[in-house]
Amino acid sequence: MAFQGVRILLAAVVVCLLVAAPCANAAITCSRVATLLSACVSYLRGRSGPIHPPPPPFCCTGLRSLNSLAKTKAERQAACNCLTQLFRGVNLGRARTLPASCGVRIPYPISPTISCST
Repeated sequence: MAFQGVRILLAAVVVCLLVAAPCANAAITCSRVATLLSACVSYLRGRSGPIHPPPPPFCCTGLRSLNSLAKTKAERQAACNCLTQLFRGVNLGRARTLPASCGVRIPYPISPTISCST
């Protein structure tokens, strides 16, 4: 009986490894980008004014995480394409200053005419 339990446990572990393995090297998806930057939405849709509030801490954490995930050109392009779809209608001034406000360096300017192919 104990042997049967060990076999079931071993089978469950193998299934978990097979399911998790593709996720470890998975490309950046729009749902992942949306999740990472969900805390930024209200900040990016806010109005600019004379007093510019800082972005929420979780927004900066998500931006840092996304920046560290997007290592290759293909990953940066995927993230860029997602961002252009997900964040239409945001306050461009806040979007442009978000990386600097969070202490994140990105290799391209934020612009409504950005080309994600480069």
